Amino acid sequence: MTLPSSMNALILKGHGFGNTRTGSAIDTLEPYLEYGSLPVPTPGPGQVLIKVRMASVNPSDLYFIKGEYGQARIKGAAAGFEGVGEVVDGKGLYARYLKGKRVAFVGGVNGSGAWADYIVVEAAMCVVVKPAMRDEDAAGHVVNPVTAWTMFDLVRQSGSKSFVFTAAFSQLGKLMAGLARDNGTAMIAVIRKESQAAHLKQLGAKYVLVQSDPEFASKLAAVMKSEKPRVLLDAVANQIAADIFTACRPAPAGSSTASSTPKHRL
Repeated sequence: MTLPSSMNALILKGHGFGNTRTGSAIDTLEPYLEYGSLPVPTPGPGQVLIKVRMASVNPSDLYFIKGEYGQARIKGAAAGFEGVGEVVDGKGLYARYLKGKRVAFVGGVNGSGAWADYIVVEAAMCVVVKPAMRDEDAAGHVVNPVTAWTMFDLVRQSGSKSFVFTAAFSQLGKLMAGLARDNGTAMIAVIRKESQAAHLKQLGAKYVLVQSDPEFASKLAAVMKSEKPRVLLDAVANQIAADIFTACRPAPAGSSTASSTPKHRL
């Protein structure tokens, strides 16, 4: 396969970190990105060059392009953290094994980003995806699934048969609902909008509590009493999350999860 010397990309305008903290909401990309041409990157040892088929847009991407993420921007580099594509070149034994395969990937190197025709990533950060998996699913196949498995492991290790998850309509929350269902664990999902409730229940959440419900506090108290969760997985850090954390059941004395703060909150 003959590779081109240049490629299309969404290129970062800013450098380093920004001075704002406005969150992931964004009205237009124009202040942060420009559409242009960049040289096709060259893989180094243990790296692969991927022809991008589709890239995801996560909240972390939006924080990043605004300079509000924990990773500094490189002006003139392509944006984008995660996606799916075909490995077209590489250096190293595993890289050569991946050549020609469709992979999900995360984490470009040397300013290489997923919002471009090509990206260079570490071969170890690639996952070969099954032919039946759609590009739309494979493009987000690494960050959220791995995070969900890791967070669910905390629940399993605690010995608790239930857990509370805030901001539960996120992609991560939806994955956690499926894991809870498949492992016989009660997920107590806390969300902001009633319109999200039915879908979460369908995915596997046993309980779905809506913060705006006038009876939210009494429903939460009833569920906490019946399920006795010891784990709170929190993505909000507001007063409601603090109240839920306080209501969580302490771990039994002498158990592997017991400590001076015997509840888990992320």
